[in-house]
Amino acid sequence: MKNICASLITILCWSVAFDSLALADKLPKKATALSASEVTALYSNQTAVWGPSMNYFAVDGTVKQLTNGNSKPGTWTVKENEICMDINGVDPTTKKLNGKTFTDCWQWHKDSKNQYFTLYSKHWDNSKVDPTKFGKNENKFFKPGDLIGAKFVPPQN
Repeated sequence: MKNICASLITILCWSVAFDSLALADKLPKKATALSASEVTALYSNQTAVWGPSMNYFAVDGTVKQLTNGNSKPGTWTVKENEICMDINGVDPTTKKLNGKTFTDCWQWHKDSKNQYFTLYSKHWDNSKVDPTKFGKNENKFFKPGDLIGAKFVPPQN
């Protein structure tokens, strides 16, 4: 139970970070969807700093997540204007993979002023998506390179 609670707290932090960005923004009428290559360029070799969670998106499609000292591996893919991140569950006590996977997806748009808008399009817990809530300029949370580095300890199988 303790492990499940720790995982849920981590994921809740992600949700709060994204939902707080999306409270008042609506997608402008003239906003256009980014291309897959634009979304890929936003994430490649970037570390997203979302509250207590840091996620490094490697060029090879892997993700290293570090949350509250816990390292979790994963992958990321882009299709059209949507990126999906699949994070492997890790038991925080044993530091071993637990066989669970959590998926989050975001769709990207931009307006004529080059402001970016993101829709949290798939939630890790499969909760309902609100198609009217868009985060604005989510890309400001991205930092170049791998900021996790040696802090990331790959979990055991």
